[in-house]
Amino acid sequence: MKLCVIGVGRLGSALLQGWKKTDWALSALGKHGVPREVKEVTFKEAIQADIVVVAVKPKDVASVLQELFAHGQSPGPLIVSVAVQPDLQTLQAHAPQGAAVARAMPNIACAVGKSVTAYACGRHVSSRQQIQLQALWDACGQGILVEENQLAAATALSGCGPAYAFRFIQSLTRAGEQMGLEKTQSEQMARGILQGAAGLLEKEPEKPLVQWIDQVATPGGTTEAALKKWGELEFDRVVLEGLAAAYMKNKTRGQK
Repeated sequence: MKLCVIGVGRLGSALLQGWKKTDWALSALGKHGVPREVKEVTFKEAIQADIVVVAVKPKDVASVLQELFAHGQSPGPLIVSVAVQPDLQTLQAHAPQGAAVARAMPNIACAVGKSVTAYACGRHVSSRQQIQLQALWDACGQGILVEENQLAAATALSGCGPAYAFRFIQSLTRAGEQMGLEKTQSEQMARGILQGAAGLLEKEPEKPLVQWIDQVATPGGTTEAALKKWGELEFDRVVLEGLAAAYMKNKTRGQK
């Protein structure tokens, strides 16, 4: 499969990093060059790919598609936008009639094969192309097919998700410092906590989260004390309000 990435910023670079282990023919096009191990192409060459992933800022998506399709017509490659906007209808309007378009919301963990990527397909995406899309996202983590109206929620949860995990590690580190640990000690422990928990989840993916919690939080113990305090402080509400803010930002950007 021939795969081209247009836009080699933070996300585009992470995607290329995640796909390096495949046997696909990788190429890329970026304003400031591409990684040395990836073939650099022009728009005229990019249109020859099977899949073109557009990883530019939302405001630049339309102009990229205009330039791309100036060098070829329908059906052309499958176009996959990883920008939060525009929507599928707008993408379709900027592509030739009958062109296959899709949207996806990966995160930077794709660089290490751990992104959970929600994606939605336009009406012209064939069954074969949908299989290719699933393989595309499974190659850098996990692909989850959703309806387009679910992508804003997926962005708020998974697309932004790594930052939430890093922020929680930061909070744990600060709390450890306040209780007397040195910063380096506290951060080492905080990082290890999430790495260890992730390892357990990967080992037994079917085990319910509540069972993992109960396995650590024995009745009347120290872990239970922390969890109860978080419950009193409405931890779930704080998390929900944060994700809701991200969700609404996404929806608002779509209205502009």
